[in-house]
Amino acid sequence: MKKICSLLLVLFFCFLGITVFPHNVFADELETGAVFYEDVNFGGSSTYYEDMDPYASYIIDSTKFKSAEVGKKSQVWIWYTTPPLPIEYKYPDLTWDFNQPDFVDQLEGYKSYFMHVEPMEAKQLLSVRLLNEQADESTDCLSIKVRDVDDPNGEPIVACVGEGYQIVGSLLQQDIDEGKKLEADIYHPYPPTGAFAHIVGYFTPSNSPDGDVIVDFEITQTIGESDICWEKGEELDPEYGHTFDFKVVDPSQIGYLGECKGLPISWTGYQDKGISTNPTSKIKDLEKRVEKLESEISKLNVFNLSR
Repeated sequence: MKKICSLLLVLFFCFLGITVFPHNVFADELETGAVFYEDVNFGGSSTYYEDMDPYASYIIDSTKFKSAEVGKKSQVWIWYTTPPLPIEYKYPDLTWDFNQPDFVDQLEGYKSYFMHVEPMEAKQLLSVRLLNEQADESTDCLSIKVRDVDDPNGEPIVACVGEGYQIVGSLLQQDIDEGKKLEADIYHPYPPTGAFAHIVGYFTPSNSPDGDVIVDFEITQTIGESDICWEKGEELDPEYGHTFDFKVVDPSQIGYLGECKGLPISWTGYQDKGISTNPTSKIKDLEKRVEKLESEISKLNVFNLSR
Protein backbone atom coordinates (compact mmCIF):
# COMPACT_ATOMS: atom_id res chain seq x y z
CA MET A 1 0.00 0.00 0.00
CA LYS A 2 2.89 2.36 0.86
CA LYS A 3 4.47 1.62 -2.54
CA ILE A 4 1.23 2.49 -4.30
CA CYS A 5 0.96 5.76 -2.37
CA SER A 6 4.58 6.60 -3.15
CA LEU A 7 3.97 5.90 -6.84
CA LEU A 8 0.87 8.08 -6.86
CA LEU A 9 2.84 10.85 -5.15
CA VAL A 10 5.57 10.65 -7.80
CA LEU A 11 2.98 10.76 -10.57
CA PHE A 12 1.34 13.79 -8.92
CA PHE A 13 4.61 15.74 -8.86
CA CYS A 14 5.30 14.69 -12.44
CA PHE A 15 1.91 16.11 -13.36
CA LEU A 16 2.81 19.35 -11.57
CA GLY A 17 6.06 19.49 -13.51
CA ILE A 18 4.25 18.99 -16.81
CA THR A 19 1.61 21.62 -16.13
CA VAL A 20 3.66 24.26 -14.31
CA PHE A 21 7.22 23.99 -15.64
CA PRO A 22 6.46 25.07 -19.22
CA HIS A 23 5.25 28.44 -17.94
CA ASN A 24 8.70 29.00 -16.46
CA VAL A 25 10.42 27.85 -19.61
CA PHE A 26 8.50 30.27 -21.80
CA ALA A 27 8.34 33.11 -19.30
CA ASP A 28 10.41 35.26 -21.68
CA GLU A 29 7.92 34.65 -24.50
CA LEU A 30 5.31 37.13 -23.31
CA GLU A 31 2.47 37.27 -25.83
CA THR A 32 0.52 40.35 -24.75
CA GLY A 33 0.74 43.14 -22.23
CA ALA A 34 3.86 44.32 -20.45
CA VAL A 35 5.63 43.46 -17.20
CA PHE A 36 7.51 46.27 -15.45
CA TYR A 37 10.30 45.36 -13.00
CA GLU A 38 11.77 47.35 -10.13
CA ASP A 39 15.34 46.27 -10.98
CA VAL A 40 17.31 46.15 -14.23
CA ASN A 41 17.47 42.93 -16.27
CA PHE A 42 13.94 41.97 -15.23
CA GLY A 43 14.70 41.56 -11.55
CA GLY A 44 12.88 42.44 -8.35
CA SER A 45 9.16 42.91 -7.84
CA SER A 46 7.05 43.21 -10.96
CA THR A 47 3.73 44.62 -12.14
CA TYR A 48 1.80 43.33 -15.13
CA TYR A 49 -0.15 45.76 -17.30
CA GLU A 50 -2.87 44.53 -19.64
CA ASP A 51 -3.17 45.86 -23.18
CA MET A 52 -6.90 45.20 -23.60
CA ASP A 53 -8.35 48.37 -22.06
CA PRO A 54 -7.90 51.35 -24.40
CA TYR A 55 -8.49 53.77 -21.52
CA ALA A 56 -6.04 52.21 -19.04
CA SER A 57 -3.17 54.70 -18.80
CA TYR A 58 -0.88 55.34 -15.85
CA ILE A 59 1.23 58.13 -14.39
CA ILE A 60 4.31 56.38 -12.99
CA ASP A 61 7.13 57.69 -10.80
CA SER A 62 10.36 57.48 -12.82
CA THR A 63 12.21 55.76 -9.97
CA LYS A 64 9.68 52.93 -9.55
CA PHE A 65 10.71 50.65 -12.44
CA LYS A 66 13.98 50.02 -14.27
CA SER A 67 13.21 47.33 -16.87
CA ALA A 68 10.25 45.93 -18.79
CA GLU A 69 9.20 42.90 -20.80
CA VAL A 70 6.94 43.72 -23.72
CA GLY A 71 4.60 41.15 -25.27
CA LYS A 72 5.18 40.16 -28.90
CA LYS A 73 1.73 41.48 -29.78
CA SER A 74 1.86 44.64 -27.67
CA GLN A 75 3.60 47.99 -27.56
CA VAL A 76 4.29 50.41 -24.73
CA TRP A 77 3.68 54.12 -25.26
CA ILE A 78 5.42 56.62 -22.99
CA TRP A 79 5.06 60.39 -22.85
CA TYR A 80 7.43 62.55 -20.82
CA THR A 81 4.61 65.04 -20.38
CA THR A 82 1.76 64.00 -18.10
CA PRO A 83 -1.87 64.76 -19.11
CA PRO A 84 -3.29 66.85 -20.58
CA LEU A 85 -1.03 66.20 -23.58
CA PRO A 86 -0.36 69.03 -26.06
CA ILE A 87 -2.48 68.77 -29.19
CA GLU A 88 0.61 68.61 -31.43
CA TYR A 89 1.68 65.26 -29.95
CA LYS A 90 1.32 62.85 -32.88
CA TYR A 91 3.58 60.08 -31.54
CA PRO A 92 4.60 59.10 -28.00
CA ASP A 93 8.05 60.22 -26.84
CA LEU A 94 9.01 56.54 -26.49
CA THR A 95 7.52 53.49 -28.14
CA TRP A 96 8.71 50.05 -27.09
CA ASP A 97 7.81 46.93 -29.00
CA PHE A 98 10.69 44.87 -27.61
CA ASN A 99 12.10 44.10 -24.15
CA GLN A 100 13.84 46.86 -22.21
CA PRO A 101 16.44 45.36 -19.82
CA ASP A 102 17.44 48.82 -18.56
CA PHE A 103 15.45 51.93 -19.47
CA VAL A 104 16.70 54.20 -16.65
CA ASP A 105 18.72 56.45 -18.99
CA GLN A 106 15.71 56.95 -21.27
CA LEU A 107 13.76 58.54 -18.41
CA GLU A 108 16.62 60.46 -16.82
CA GLY A 109 15.64 63.97 -15.77
CA TYR A 110 11.90 63.27 -15.49
CA LYS A 111 10.08 62.83 -12.19
CA SER A 112 7.23 60.86 -13.74
CA TYR A 113 5.90 59.67 -17.08
CA PHE A 114 2.59 58.83 -18.69
CA MET A 115 2.37 55.18 -19.83
CA HIS A 116 -0.10 53.16 -21.87
CA VAL A 117 0.09 49.56 -23.17
CA GLU A 118 -1.48 49.21 -26.61
CA PRO A 119 -2.23 45.95 -28.47
CA MET A 120 -0.58 45.55 -31.85
CA GLU A 121 -2.99 45.42 -34.75
CA ALA A 122 -2.63 42.63 -37.30
CA LYS A 123 -1.41 45.19 -39.85
CA GLN A 124 1.62 45.86 -37.61
CA LEU A 125 2.83 42.26 -37.24
CA LEU A 126 5.48 40.52 -39.35
CA SER A 127 5.54 36.71 -39.44
CA VAL A 128 7.50 34.06 -41.33
CA ARG A 129 7.49 30.31 -41.72
CA LEU A 130 9.97 27.91 -43.32
CA LEU A 131 8.81 25.43 -45.96
CA ASN A 132 10.95 22.58 -47.24
CA GLU A 133 9.21 19.67 -48.95
CA GLN A 134 12.41 17.63 -48.81
CA ALA A 135 12.88 17.88 -45.03
CA ASP A 136 11.16 16.20 -42.12
CA GLU A 137 9.65 18.38 -39.40
CA SER A 138 12.19 20.39 -37.37
CA THR A 139 15.15 18.99 -39.33
CA ASP A 140 15.63 22.29 -41.18
CA CYS A 141 15.59 25.70 -39.53
CA LEU A 142 16.53 29.30 -40.20
CA SER A 143 17.09 32.22 -37.88
CA ILE A 144 15.84 35.74 -38.53
CA LYS A 145 16.44 38.95 -36.63
CA VAL A 146 14.62 42.11 -37.66
CA ARG A 147 16.72 45.10 -36.61
CA ASP A 148 15.08 48.13 -34.96
CA VAL A 149 12.02 45.98 -34.27
CA ASP A 150 13.07 42.91 -32.32
CA ASP A 151 14.95 43.11 -29.02
CA PRO A 152 18.42 44.35 -30.07
CA ASN A 153 20.03 42.46 -27.21
CA GLY A 154 17.98 39.29 -27.58
CA GLU A 155 18.32 36.12 -29.58
CA PRO A 156 17.02 35.83 -33.15
CA ILE A 157 13.75 34.07 -33.88
CA VAL A 158 14.27 30.49 -35.07
CA ALA A 159 11.73 29.10 -37.54
CA CYS A 160 11.76 25.37 -38.30
CA VAL A 161 9.94 23.27 -40.86
CA GLY A 162 6.51 22.20 -39.61
CA GLU A 163 6.17 24.89 -36.92
CA GLY A 164 3.93 27.26 -38.89
CA TYR A 165 4.16 31.04 -38.74
CA GLN A 166 6.21 32.80 -36.10
CA ILE A 167 6.04 36.49 -35.26
CA VAL A 168 9.49 37.93 -35.97
CA GLY A 169 8.78 41.60 -35.33
CA SER A 170 6.31 44.43 -35.53
CA LEU A 171 5.87 47.79 -37.20
CA LEU A 172 5.44 51.00 -35.27
CA GLN A 173 2.94 53.44 -36.74
CA GLN A 174 5.77 55.89 -37.27
CA ASP A 175 7.67 53.22 -39.26
CA ILE A 176 4.61 52.80 -41.50
CA ASP A 177 4.02 56.53 -41.97
CA GLU A 178 7.68 57.15 -42.83
CA GLY A 179 8.12 54.01 -44.95
CA LYS A 180 11.09 53.00 -42.82
CA LYS A 181 13.05 50.02 -44.12
CA LEU A 182 13.64 47.35 -41.48
CA GLU A 183 16.69 45.17 -41.99
CA ALA A 184 16.37 41.40 -41.53
CA ASP A 185 19.42 39.19 -40.98
CA ILE A 186 18.72 35.57 -41.91
CA TYR A 187 20.91 32.51 -41.47
CA HIS A 188 20.13 29.21 -43.17
CA PRO A 189 20.48 26.50 -42.07
CA TYR A 190 20.43 27.23 -38.37
CA PRO A 191 22.51 26.63 -36.38
CA PRO A 192 25.01 27.62 -39.12
CA THR A 193 27.27 24.58 -39.18
CA GLY A 194 29.28 23.72 -42.28
CA ALA A 195 28.03 25.46 -45.41
CA PHE A 196 25.42 28.13 -44.68
CA ALA A 197 24.05 31.33 -46.18
CA HIS A 198 23.80 34.75 -44.55
CA ILE A 199 20.92 36.59 -46.19
CA VAL A 200 20.21 40.30 -45.74
CA GLY A 201 16.72 41.54 -46.61
CA TYR A 202 14.46 44.49 -45.93
CA PHE A 203 10.81 44.83 -44.93
CA THR A 204 9.39 48.11 -46.26
CA PRO A 205 5.97 49.28 -44.99
CA SER A 206 3.75 51.91 -46.58
CA ASN A 207 0.20 53.23 -46.39
CA SER A 208 -2.10 52.50 -49.32
CA PRO A 209 -4.60 55.13 -50.55
CA ASP A 210 -7.50 53.14 -49.07
CA GLY A 211 -5.93 53.06 -45.60
CA ASP A 212 -4.42 49.56 -45.66
CA VAL A 213 -0.82 48.86 -44.75
CA ILE A 214 1.37 47.30 -47.44
CA VAL A 215 4.62 45.53 -46.60
CA ASP A 216 7.11 44.60 -49.29
CA PHE A 217 10.20 42.47 -48.84
CA GLU A 218 13.36 42.11 -50.84
CA ILE A 219 16.70 40.35 -50.46
CA THR A 220 19.59 42.66 -51.23
CA GLN A 221 22.62 40.60 -50.25
CA THR A 222 23.52 36.93 -49.91
CA ILE A 223 26.78 35.66 -48.48
CA GLY A 224 27.31 32.01 -49.34
CA GLU A 225 25.18 29.74 -51.52
CA SER A 226 21.48 30.30 -50.80
CA ASP A 227 18.56 28.06 -51.68
CA ILE A 228 15.95 30.26 -49.96
CA CYS A 229 13.28 32.29 -51.77
CA TRP A 230 10.37 34.21 -50.30
CA GLU A 231 6.69 34.55 -51.11
CA LYS A 232 4.25 36.96 -49.51
CA GLY A 233 0.86 35.85 -48.19
CA GLU A 234 -2.08 37.11 -50.22
CA GLU A 235 -4.19 38.35 -47.29
CA LEU A 236 -3.57 39.85 -43.88
CA ASP A 237 -3.72 37.10 -41.26
CA PRO A 238 -5.80 38.12 -38.20
CA GLU A 239 -3.32 36.46 -35.83
CA TYR A 240 0.03 36.78 -37.60
CA GLY A 241 -0.43 39.91 -39.70
CA HIS A 242 1.77 40.17 -42.79
CA THR A 243 2.93 36.63 -43.55
CA PHE A 244 5.93 35.56 -45.59
CA ASP A 245 6.86 32.04 -46.66
CA PHE A 246 10.55 31.26 -46.92
CA LYS A 247 10.96 28.23 -49.17
CA VAL A 248 13.90 25.92 -49.79
CA VAL A 249 14.08 25.58 -53.57
CA ASP A 250 16.47 24.99 -56.43
CA PRO A 251 18.52 28.19 -56.87
CA SER A 252 17.13 28.54 -60.41
CA GLN A 253 13.73 29.30 -58.83
CA ILE A 254 15.05 32.36 -56.95
CA GLY A 255 14.23 35.74 -58.51
CA TYR A 256 16.27 38.92 -58.74
CA LEU A 257 15.02 40.19 -55.34
CA GLY A 258 14.99 36.74 -53.74
CA GLU A 259 11.33 36.11 -54.58
CA CYS A 260 10.04 32.65 -55.52
CA LYS A 261 9.40 32.22 -59.22
CA GLY A 262 6.99 29.31 -58.99
CA LEU A 263 3.63 31.04 -59.54
CA PRO A 264 0.60 30.04 -61.66
CA ILE A 265 1.02 29.28 -65.37
CA SER A 266 -0.53 32.62 -66.33
CA TRP A 267 2.75 34.24 -65.32
CA THR A 268 5.05 31.97 -67.29
CA GLY A 269 5.03 34.24 -70.32
CA TYR A 270 6.70 36.92 -68.26
CA GLN A 271 9.12 34.41 -66.76
CA ASP A 272 10.26 33.38 -70.25
CA LYS A 273 10.99 37.03 -70.98
CA GLY A 274 13.18 37.32 -67.91
CA ILE A 275 10.68 39.20 -65.75
CA SER A 276 10.20 38.09 -62.14
CA THR A 277 7.06 36.07 -61.49
CA ASN A 278 6.35 37.65 -58.11
CA PRO A 279 3.69 40.41 -58.56
CA THR A 280 5.52 42.98 -56.44
CA SER A 281 8.85 42.29 -58.09
CA LYS A 282 7.23 42.14 -61.52
CA ILE A 283 6.20 45.77 -61.07
CA LYS A 284 9.71 46.67 -59.96
CA ASP A 285 11.15 44.92 -63.02
CA LEU A 286 8.76 46.78 -65.32
CA GLU A 287 9.68 50.08 -63.66
CA LYS A 288 13.36 49.38 -64.30
CA ARG A 289 12.61 48.60 -67.95
CA VAL A 290 10.66 51.85 -68.30
CA GLU A 291 13.54 53.81 -66.75
CA LYS A 292 15.96 52.16 -69.16
CA LEU A 293 13.68 52.92 -72.11
CA GLU A 294 13.31 56.56 -71.01
CA SER A 295 17.08 56.83 -70.75
CA GLU A 296 17.51 55.46 -74.27
CA ILE A 297 14.88 57.88 -75.62
CA SER A 298 16.65 60.77 -73.90
CA LYS A 299 19.92 59.78 -75.52
CA LEU A 300 18.24 59.65 -78.94
CA ASN A 301 16.79 63.12 -78.42
CA VAL A 302 20.21 64.49 -77.52
CA PHE A 303 21.67 62.81 -80.62
CA ASN A 304 18.99 64.30 -82.88
CA LEU A 305 19.50 67.78 -81.45
CA SER A 306 23.24 67.53 -82.02
CA ARG A 307 22.56 66.83 -85.68
